[in-house]
Amino acid sequence: MMGAATQLRETIGAQLGDVGQAYLQRDLQPTREALGAERTSARPLLSTS
Repeated sequence: MMGAATQLRETIGAQLGDVGQAYLQRDLQPTREALGAERTSARPLLSTS
């Protein structure tokens, strides 16, 4: 479900280090909730990117 977002966060987090990962986890939380609410419309966008 959130594979693309998780993969993106891990890729960026690996470049930024622990501080970057903590920031991304905090920053992506509202995004995850929004995608959960709009999962049907968001899934095609995540699949093609």
